[in-house]
Amino acid sequence: MRDFIIDHWLDLLIVCISAMPTIILFTIKGRITHWFNKDLETHKTQLDRKSRQIQSSFDTQLEVMRIEFGLIQTERLQILKEACIRITEILNQINIIASFNSYDCKENVDYKNKCISNSENCMDDCIINYWDKIVHFDKYTCETYDFFKNNQMFFPLEVVNKHLEIIGMLFNLRKEAYDISYDKKESEKDQALKCFELFYNFDKKKINELQSELMNEYRFLIGVSPLKSLPIYEYRLLNSQLKEK
Repeated sequence: MRDFIIDHWLDLLIVCISAMPTIILFTIKGRITHWFNKDLETHKTQLDRKSRQIQSSFDTQLEVMRIEFGLIQTERLQILKEACIRITEILNQINIIASFNSYDCKENVDYKNKCISNSENCMDDCIINYWDKIVHFDKYTCETYDFFKNNQMFFPLEVVNKHLEIIGMLFNLRKEAYDISYDKKESEKDQALKCFELFYNFDKKKINELQSELMNEYRFLIGVSPLKSLPIYEYRLLNSQLKEK
């Protein structure tokens, strides 16, 4: 072995020298790979932590949005319910005043005097108190206008326009009633009889049609199909097709 080394020492030296770059390369590569893997793990840990932080932030924001949306929907449902009640109540008030026109005794009532029960305690259907009902109708109509105006952001423009159309017809009715009451040429009896006739002849057909359309619009807004046989998305498609025609 010693003789072999002595005889071939130059060759062995050349081989060792030739192998050294490879050994150094593998050593450096191993260290670089180690450093890279270590750095990669560090970055991965940091990314995971940031990802969890971002996801947690998104989850929090999403929950806040859910709560806010739920509150808005709850408020919107209350407003839709109030809108239904107000339209129905206004029509009921008109019907009550109009019903006085059908009283058999209306021609014989002394409208200058209060009824024997001192008016304040009169029954709700007392004909003597018709003007109180007109004043209440006037006040309720104005309050309803303010209600629709203050909550119009909850409704599409088409619904807002229908609200205003109803209010416009009601304002015309109340104006005519006040014009009758301010006509000093007429007696209290004639003023009362003309008011009864005015409300009796008032054409509620248009308001009833708008009310029916609004009920469907309200159902549409809360995701309820106006037609029981159709789901809401099919009703929307049908409604859009009918409008196009």
